[in-house]
Amino acid sequence: MDENIAMFTLSYILMCSCLVFRTVFTSFLSVENLCSAILGDEMDNFVMYHIKRTCCTLFIHSSLLLVYRLGVSWIANYPLVDDGLTIFNIIGILGIVMQTSACIIIYYWWSHNWKTHPISQNLMALGENESHYLNLGWHLNIDIRSPRKEVFRCSSLVDVVVTEKWIVKVSPYSLDLAQQQDAILTVVTTDTHAMAATGTGIAQFLNIKVNCTPHRENYTFYIRINVLDFKDLQEILRKRVIIPRNVTFYRSIADQFLDVFKEHVNQNPYYLPVEEIEPCVGCYTNPANVKLVKNCFDDVNDPCGNCNCKPMWCVSCMGQWFYSRQDEGHPESWLSSKCTCPLCRSVFCILDISLLDDVPNGNQGFHFVNRLD
Repeated sequence: MDENIAMFTLSYILMCSCLVFRTVFTSFLSVENLCSAILGDEMDNFVMYHIKRTCCTLFIHSSLLLVYRLGVSWIANYPLVDDGLTIFNIIGILGIVMQTSACIIIYYWWSHNWKTHPISQNLMALGENESHYLNLGWHLNIDIRSPRKEVFRCSSLVDVVVTEKWIVKVSPYSLDLAQQQDAILTVVTTDTHAMAATGTGIAQFLNIKVNCTPHRENYTFYIRINVLDFKDLQEILRKRVIIPRNVTFYRSIADQFLDVFKEHVNQNPYYLPVEEIEPCVGCYTNPANVKLVKNCFDDVNDPCGNCNCKPMWCVSCMGQWFYSRQDEGHPESWLSSKCTCPLCRSVFCILDISLLDDVPNGNQGFHFVNRLD
């Protein structure tokens, strides 16, 4: 392959990635920005704005192969039509077919006054009859202007807008719609991902099924949100989200940190208690099962101290205390930060928190396993 063609191909792939997958740094290449003169203001007519947006998206995305083929001819002086069934001839033919098909589909939608557009079809599915969808669209346009709404970024391609009356999933080629009064939301699954290959932070997402039971037919779609947005979602919904017993997830960033905190404490040396073990003074539910013991190496600038307090805290309460003393704006530094003992105020780090080893019989009857489950 010619060097000019190779360089153009790599550059074009990068540009197409920025165009298709929206990011904060490449927003100037988004369909909304490129076609702003055609689309107008989203708040003026929400439904019509997204009908035009999906048409522009379909037209631009379908033209990418054809533009690439023309670009190869212009950049590398490659003939528009090559002899034989070459890769560039195939790309050119596919590009023409895709562009022509997109134009026919858009014309078909327009010629029927947009009634056949997927967004209009979704509105029709929610109405009592086909003519009712215009009234629903008008109500959606009004409700979307309300200041009380939440917008959740599900991915680089999908957003979810929740108002007091509507749930709207905004995707590149359509809108999935549900009226809150007819919608039943159920958490189906959760998935957890490491935020960095070597980091301890995690991101958890909820996959929620939105089942609508309107007048005409059953209508279902799925949304995916970060677990940290779940509280905001519940606050604006009229109905509570159904959470099956077999689905568990973190309700807050504190819950996430507490799990990671316990994992790290579980790796520290154990402490064999000689004191009488009492219930945790934080919760009075669990027995005290941690002791602050200096296990780390001294930091010249901020050394850890020696705590002489007897075991008085369970690992959960100690984790909550440690979390409460951290800078909420910098979660990446929490595990490497330091804290002070709740009682004597001696400085300690996470390496200085030791679980109690097996407690001899007679100490209030408490017994601790060697590892946290």
